[in-house]
Amino acid sequence: MSNVKSKTRSRLRKLVQLHYYTFITNSILFLSSLFLLIDVAPKDFSPTYKKQIEAISKLRTDKNILGINPPGYNIKPETHDMSIVWDTPTYEILKSLIIDFSPYVKSIRWDRAIGVGYAVQSLPVGRNKLEAFRPLYIVEVPMDENSSQLNLNPVGQLQDLDVWLSTQRQSSLTIAALILLVIGFFLQLLESYYKSKTD
Repeated sequence: MSNVKSKTRSRLRKLVQLHYYTFITNSILFLSSLFLLIDVAPKDFSPTYKKQIEAISKLRTDKNILGINPPGYNIKPETHDMSIVWDTPTYEILKSLIIDFSPYVKSIRWDRAIGVGYAVQSLPVGRNKLEAFRPLYIVEVPMDENSSQLNLNPVGQLQDLDVWLSTQRQSSLTIAALILLVIGFFLQLLESYYKSKTD
């Protein structure tokens, strides 16, 4: 055991003595500050994160995205301005995001869920109408097999999707900066320790 400790100390001492050690340490500390300064998170480079952004953008455009076509149901728009798009990958991405963040997730019967959508509710303002709410919902097939009416169960507001993405990104940024800061501080501490031993 003592032999292992001795070898470890020897390796650390050699590491600290490398001529570029201080440069690496300072670079790591600089990166931790740079991430926060220029607001760049590791999440920005994640393919999953980019797909989530694309899925939310697609939902805003299409309004209703269905991923499962249940047998026995002839699903079609109820009004001329209602939009329904079949897109299983996008539905799965949105579903995963909602499951991770929505406080209403436990009220959803996921075994009967087939899609995600949102509605636009307006309020009269003078002679015009102002979009006030955009409730986000999960589309479920009814429990009653004789019913043809789909259930729309709310899971939040449309803008919550952006908030949830922002929360993920901010968490990723904070953790990355913290990890780099701890590593840089530890390397500085190690350098100071072995330099004091040398002196």
